[in-house]
Amino acid sequence: SQRASMAEPEVHLQVAFGGGLEPCETVADFAFCPPWEPGGGGPGAGQPGPVEAVWLSLAVVFMSSRGRVSAFSPVLPSAALLPAPVLDALEAALGGEGGAEAPGADLPTREWLRHTLLRPGGREEACAPAIAKGSFVKVRHQVHLHGHSQLYRQRFRPREQAFVEDRPEGAGGDLSPRSPRHLRSAYSSVCLVAQTPATVLARATATGLVEVLVASGALNPSFDSPGGPPGAGDELLCSVFEEIDLCSAPAKFSSLRLSGLAAPRPAGGGPAEGPIVLARSRTLVSAIALPWVATLGSSNGAPVDALPLATVTTLAELR
Repeated sequence: SQRASMAEPEVHLQVAFGGGLEPCETVADFAFCPPWEPGGGGPGAGQPGPVEAVWLSLAVVFMSSRGRVSAFSPVLPSAALLPAPVLDALEAALGGEGGAEAPGADLPTREWLRHTLLRPGGREEACAPAIAKGSFVKVRHQVHLHGHSQLYRQRFRPREQAFVEDRPEGAGGDLSPRSPRHLRSAYSSVCLVAQTPATVLARATATGLVEVLVASGALNPSFDSPGGPPGAGDELLCSVFEEIDLCSAPAKFSSLRLSGLAAPRPAGGGPAEGPIVLARSRTLVSAIALPWVATLGSSNGAPVDALPLATVTTLAELR
């Protein structure tokens, strides 16, 4: 039940945003990262490969009311439904002599996989009316607080990975000086937009500003030191790459929420067109297309000004 899951959680995450909350700062939002596309196009098509896709789906992102962001990975329920082809590709990528070179495939991660996703006998075929036979499997494991809790606490507790923002000088350094109207607004929502070819996040304020951030690295697994207390892991540098202002009036949205959508593909095939962020409030629903994300890995050193800008489509609006 919901009460049992809140009172007796399977995992415990200590969110400090790399240094603890500041006065009047609260945890504003958290988001599970979007699931992978079974049979996606791979990194060359703007989609994550099998290893990156698994790490992406096991990450959880937290954001404070001041816009600070932290992530934890891997976070895996005791029973999870996973695409069989992606799981098979993960096992193939991390097996053999070349497995150590796969993204995030250090020794602690490989040990965690042997106890969880790649545990012998831990899979069973998922059966449901809407699921094709053999396309999904159910994975069960015991590396959580209700199972092998000592193993979880001492070796496989996810470590906080804080995003350290390269903030501009002036205006308090909180937001870009291009948006003075939003300087005193609290942040309300966050979502992970993409992992390949770069980690891209979006966050929104209560006044309707959506900021798109690009990070310096991927959200790979990271664990606390064996037997040690919870602590911060490697920091990921990030900066605001683009701003989208959804509101021209000074009024605040009652609640602006962001969610990521899969990158659409052209009807005739070809590479993905870039991810879409859906922004929703009581009075507005907008789709924000980010075509420049799909071109990051193939821009061949092109200047930033040459990248395509975001486009906003208003799907519904109440006046």
